[in-house]
Amino acid sequence: MYEFTELFVYKFVFIAELLIAMHLYSFRRKHRSRFTLRVILGTLICFGIGFAYPVAVYSEWYSSLMFLVLFTVCSVVHYFLYDIPVKLLFFLCVSAYTTQHFAHELYTLLANAVGLVSNATMGMYGSAPIGNNFTSPRIILVSSVYLEVYLVSYWVLYILFGKKINREDVRINNFAIALIAALILLIDIVMNAVAVYIPNGYSKTYTFLTCIYNLICCLLILYIQVSLCVQKKLERELETVSLLLHQSEQQFKERQENIDLLNLKCHDLKHQIREYGGKRKIAEEYIQDIENIVNIYDSSVKTGNDALDLILTEKSLLCQKMEISLTCLADCTKLGFVTDTDLYGLFGNIVDNAMEAVMKIDEKERRNINVIVKNINDFVYIEVTNYYTGELKLDEEGIPVTTKDTNYHGYGFKSVRKIIEKYGGDLTISTSGEIFSLSILLRMTETAEN
Repeated sequence: MYEFTELFVYKFVFIAELLIAMHLYSFRRKHRSRFTLRVILGTLICFGIGFAYPVAVYSEWYSSLMFLVLFTVCSVVHYFLYDIPVKLLFFLCVSAYTTQHFAHELYTLLANAVGLVSNATMGMYGSAPIGNNFTSPRIILVSSVYLEVYLVSYWVLYILFGKKINREDVRINNFAIALIAALILLIDIVMNAVAVYIPNGYSKTYTFLTCIYNLICCLLILYIQVSLCVQKKLERELETVSLLLHQSEQQFKERQENIDLLNLKCHDLKHQIREYGGKRKIAEEYIQDIENIVNIYDSSVKTGNDALDLILTEKSLLCQKMEISLTCLADCTKLGFVTDTDLYGLFGNIVDNAMEAVMKIDEKERRNINVIVKNINDFVYIEVTNYYTGELKLDEEGIPVTTKDTNYHGYGFKSVRKIIEKYGGDLTISTSGEIFSLSILLRMTETAEN
């Protein structure tokens, strides 16, 4: 026969609280087939095991073990509801258990503060029959407060932490830190149970202090969990930006060879055209027309920096093809402290974004891009301006949001910012009268840190 004591009944309350918290942190995840049926069967299994688990001893160690077993059962059942990797499942379930524990401690604090029960904690872990602490009218009041506390706690914690954890793209890189957070939760739960079962140890002041300490521990654990998620997001962005910079380095080397070869061929071709025209007595105006065509591909921008000459020459050819006017007034003789690869990535991304903007303008006379590079004392000042049309959207960091549909959507300016930060520079973006202006200030140094 099972005796309906406070602890026996609380087993089912605990299971319900935990399952709700687990679904709260996982509902965006991929559901397994026949999800509704699995939820029903899984819930019945959890409550069935909770009913079968005996309350043999009323002690801190036994109750801690019981709650740990019930948590494990709920976690295993949760695995058969959602298609989640085991490590991520553990991470989410620990977050859910932390949320449940926070709500439990907050209810305990408030229940003791307003005197709903003489000892709110022992009213859940005690061996007394369930009816001893509560009369029928009083249990309605206690249940109402309990529901309000849990609903508010779950809602607030989900807004603060859950939204960042319950994302489809969350990956856990440093699982050791996640294990440490879980260990903190385990120790806090065990220590709380030890405090509950101290013989004749109930004191309202002591209960207040214990609850406040437990609440702080729960918030710390959730903060650690969220930090791991945010850290992984930043690491993925860093990996993507690094990949793009590496690709820029490869493109720089390949295009430098192509431009050099093209210039050499064009130079030889002009001599051959002139020699052929002289022998065949071709009209001067026809020879001039052919030379002008060749000159388009033999025109190199000269800034005093080979890498910048390469990228601006390449972009100049593209601009001519798309009927864009690219004007460059640049003295780059003191940009030697910036590596060729970084210059290629920096100016390549900036000019690409400017070209994307002006191509949306119907009036060809406004398809202008101006590039200015000048030396000011110990600084190099870079400014790129262009017209734009429509609404220019900026993200939370003040960076324009690209409209290009690519696999690396939005990472062009992230690459620019990473390069600027590498050299300790400043980036300023301003818009006025449909003119977009990007300004960069770099301090000249002998070498740059890698």
